[in-house]
Amino acid sequence: MLLLSGLKLRVLCLLHTDLHTAEVVRAVSHLASSVLELSPLPPTNAPRGLSPFVPTCRAHSIHKRRAGKAIRKVENISVQPGFILQSVPELTGSQTGAESDTSQADPAANLTFRLRLTEEEREARERLSLPFHFTTERKTRLLRGVRGAGQGQIYYQPDSGDDIDDEDPDDDLDV
Repeated sequence: MLLLSGLKLRVLCLLHTDLHTAEVVRAVSHLASSVLELSPLPPTNAPRGLSPFVPTCRAHSIHKRRAGKAIRKVENISVQPGFILQSVPELTGSQTGAESDTSQADPAANLTFRLRLTEEEREARERLSLPFHFTTERKTRLLRGVRGAGQGQIYYQPDSGDDIDDEDPDDDLDV
């Protein structure tokens, strides 16, 4: 009946994660098109300038679109008197008025392998000839049919066990 009338049905579900197993929470989250998870902020992360009596929490939201793309968003939420919700930016210790350090750390610094080549490795890579890259000399040799050293050839000698018939098997077909 809902399909014929064109109405969309939405179900709002409140699920306490501390009362259910992790499997149940994952299953319900998988079925939902939108999930909003609220968690309290530790006292050290509480935004400044707010009264200690005003509860502050972090909201993790995931909205799954029909196309399959999921939109994830994390916000700090403050509940003001009168149950008014306010989005609060997260303040860190370095944002207290001094300029924050804008230099980026090298992401490859803590790796167990190297991402850069030494000069010897770079030269060896340039000298290497891969089998699927043909030089002009090799192309001309292949096109002219000149066989180089190390090239293999197949010689076939039919024996009496081979069943070679000189007649065309399709001769009896009317085409």
